[in-house]
Amino acid sequence: MNVVMKNVSPGPYKGVITWTSFENETEFDKWYEKMMEGKIKYEILKKNVTDKEAVAMCSTKEALVATLRAQMHEIEDTFKRALEAF
Repeated sequence: MNVVMKNVSPGPYKGVITWTSFENETEFDKWYEKMMEGKIKYEILKKNVTDKEAVAMCSTKEALVATLRAQMHEIEDTFKRALEAF
């Protein structure tokens, strides 16, 4: 079972859309319950999608902009750490 979800947690990863697979609904429910106890929160966009549908949902303009923003944050963080090492 494929599930497409959007990160709704505050911070640089907010809006990133991703997908993952679970053996069944029960396994997903266990994972989601545990995930919601942590800092990262997800909005479930769609369940039971094909791989092709999941990739398409993760490839929208909104999803790509959010991913680029998150990647820029990671690059900036890495650059800052590298400068601090000197």
